[in-house]
Amino acid sequence: MLDRWHAVLLNSALFTGLLVLPMMLSADNDSIVFQLSQDDHRIRVEIHGKITFTEDGRGIASLAHGTQVRLEEDEAGGIQRRLDVEPAGDGSPAYTWRINGEQHAFDAVGRQWLERILIASRLVPEPPAAGHRPKGDAPDPQ
Repeated sequence: MLDRWHAVLLNSALFTGLLVLPMMLSADNDSIVFQLSQDDHRIRVEIHGKITFTEDGRGIASLAHGTQVRLEEDEAGGIQRRLDVEPAGDGSPAYTWRINGEQHAFDAVGRQWLERILIASRLVPEPPAAGHRPKGDAPDPQ
């Protein structure tokens, strides 16, 4: 049985056109596995444990002790990216970032990729388009 959060995730996929792609979603109390694939492009997200995203939705703020996160992307042309995230002693994320099997520093390119994968998997909301203000926001004074 999916809890409310996982049901919202599935409904988001259903109503945003993601089901054009073969999709797999499974969840239990503390785990989620999500996969999208189309032709030669695949995104897979596995989260086992509790995770907190940053307030802006662009990254991972913290992980509970024992949590494991793996994000993977395989693209046409053989490009493979994988990010493993585990909690450091203070619960902050400790990253292991690989491109085509080779470990790299988790830099700005890695952070942009993480944001893109989080949005593609609907784990965090897509940021509003440039110039878009939430309903009810007053324009900036000039």
